[in-house]
Amino acid sequence: MLLGSIVPEQEPVEGAETTSPVVLLWFPVIALPIYLVMRSRKKKKAAIKAAEPSVEKFQKEINELKEAIEFFSNHENQYNEAQPGGIIAKKDEHVIAIVSEVGLIETRRGPTEFKGGSTGVPFRLTKRVSVRKSGSRGTATAGEETPTVIDEGKFVISDKRAVFVGNKQSREFEWDNLLSYDMQMIGKKNAILYLPVSNRQKVSGIASDLAAIEQVHQRVAFGVAVATGRKEDFINLLKADLSEAEAELKSFEQHPSGQ
Repeated sequence: MLLGSIVPEQEPVEGAETTSPVVLLWFPVIALPIYLVMRSRKKKKAAIKAAEPSVEKFQKEINELKEAIEFFSNHENQYNEAQPGGIIAKKDEHVIAIVSEVGLIETRRGPTEFKGGSTGVPFRLTKRVSVRKSGSRGTATAGEETPTVIDEGKFVISDKRAVFVGNKQSREFEWDNLLSYDMQMIGKKNAILYLPVSNRQKVSGIASDLAAIEQVHQRVAFGVAVATGRKEDFINLLKADLSEAEAELKSFEQHPSGQ
C-alpha cells in the first residue's frame, strides 16, 4: 500500500493554511530512526547499569568465593563415592563434581570434494604412428574439520581424572596425561572445554551452557592442582581473590559514587 494513499484529497479553502501530503509522508520516515536510536540508547543504559558495581554484586562474589574455599578445602568429604554416581571410583579417588546433560565434542571432517580431470584419448595419425592427447588429473580437497556433538551424557570430575559416560561413547581424561584445558565460546550462551590428553590423538571436549562450563573449568583446574600437588596453591589463589573482593566492597561502601 502506498503511503500517499492515507492522505485524502481535499478541496483547498481560500485563506486557510494547508499541509502538503509530502510533509505528512516524512513523519514516519523521521520517526522510525528516532525510535531505533532511543531503543538503542535504552539498551546501552541497561547494559551499563548491569555492569555497574553494587553492594549486592560484591556480596554475591564474596559468598561464592567463601563457599568455593570451604568446598575445595574439604573436597575429600563432599561426595559419597560408595553411592552410584556414573563411575566406579578408584581407591583414594574423590569425586568433586557430577555434571549431567553435557555433550561430548570431537572434530569430524566434512566430505571430500572432488574436481574431475581429463584423460588423453589416443588416435591414429598414420598407419604406424599414433599420438595421445594430453590429459590432466583430478584433484581431491579434504573437507574441513568442525566440532561435532557425538554423544550426550554425564561428566564426572575427580581429583585423579574426569570421565564422560554417554549412551554410545565414553571417554577418560586422566590428569597425569592431560596436556591442557582450554575453554572456547560457542556464540554468547554456550561453551566447550577441550581436554587434550597425551594417550589419545583425537581431541575431545565437553559442551554445555556457559555457566555450567565455567564451573566444570574450575573443578577441572582443582582436580589437576590436587593431582600435581598444588592444592594449597589453588586455595590460596581463591583466598587472595576473596581478600580483594572484600577490600573492594569496603571501598565501595565508603565511596559509593566513586568519588
